[in-house]
Amino acid sequence: MNSKHSEKLSILYICGYAEGIVGGVQTVVPQYFANISRYARVYVYNFKDCKYQTEGKYIQIRDKRELYCKLKKIDIVVFHEVYYMKYFSFAKKITDFNIPYIVIPHGSLTDQAQTQKKYIKKIFYLFWVRRFLENAKSIQFLSDGEKKSSQHKGKHNCVISNGIVCANQYKTDWHTEKAGINLVFIGRLSIYHKGLDILLDACRIIRKEMVQKQINLDIYGVDFENGKKFIENKILEYSLHDIVRLHDGIFGQEKINRLMASDVFIQTSRFEGQPMGILEALGMGLPAIVTSGTTFGELIKSNDCGIFVEAEAKDIAQGILRLEREKDRLVEMSKNAIKLINENYLWNKVAKRTIDIYTELCKTC
Repeated sequence: MNSKHSEKLSILYICGYAEGIVGGVQTVVPQYFANISRYARVYVYNFKDCKYQTEGKYIQIRDKRELYCKLKKIDIVVFHEVYYMKYFSFAKKITDFNIPYIVIPHGSLTDQAQTQKKYIKKIFYLFWVRRFLENAKSIQFLSDGEKKSSQHKGKHNCVISNGIVCANQYKTDWHTEKAGINLVFIGRLSIYHKGLDILLDACRIIRKEMVQKQINLDIYGVDFENGKKFIENKILEYSLHDIVRLHDGIFGQEKINRLMASDVFIQTSRFEGQPMGILEALGMGLPAIVTSGTTFGELIKSNDCGIFVEAEAKDIAQGILRLEREKDRLVEMSKNAIKLINENYLWNKVAKRTIDIYTELCKTC
């Protein structure tokens, strides 16, 4: 860290999110500004001119001219995500100022993510992304799972998770002696990314057992690339109308209420950085069924707060039936989930660890 700066680290976050876009990354990124600003001087530049309303004492930079004027005050720059053309010229300017920068890919470098629009990404990687990543002081992965499944690995990479605030409500209304369990998915209706096609196929495979054992699935989400229509068609094609219900996206207290009314959170993603939906559900005491693509598989397994399955319809189907058979353990799993989150993923702990790592990175410049 440069001696001309104050004892507080000065961090510039650069991102490119438009207003009205719903997604885990867009939701969590403003939380970085709010929580990191408790321990550092934080500046934010969104080149799409989206003004954030989250709490926290951070300064929002209005335009590129102001951005370049502020660089002399900055110790380290953090880019959220990778595939933005504007990032590459920003990175060159930042390097000219001899300022280190970090890239948080949010899952965009995983093997599965690279299969999406892969030819465009290959061109991007060859001409711009490779140099952008190679010149970064560090690539910040959100979990060990994301790091292992990502294509670009450098010697200065670090792992720092997303954070969440401590839940003010916990799942306590358990009726494990009664028949049935209620599964819930809450997230964007991105079919391939979230693995909703394999989840529905899993329900098709065990449709009769789900009906017999009163296992229900509620899917809540904002439409994405006609995902809603896809789900509606599959419910009709697979005759799932009596066990699978599709709803619009929910937020705030309504979202909390629906989680509290459910027994198990399920997410069968093919790839992720670190999905906030799972963190929030676990933090409220809801056990989870997850695939390795969520990056939570080994964590769920080792902390006994749910079931880890492969992103295959048959494996997901068997996981659902297994959890129904073991539903007398849901209360124990719930306690384990709350402990896991409160000891490792609350924002105050994540923010302090972030500052410590960034400070050490600055010292090596």
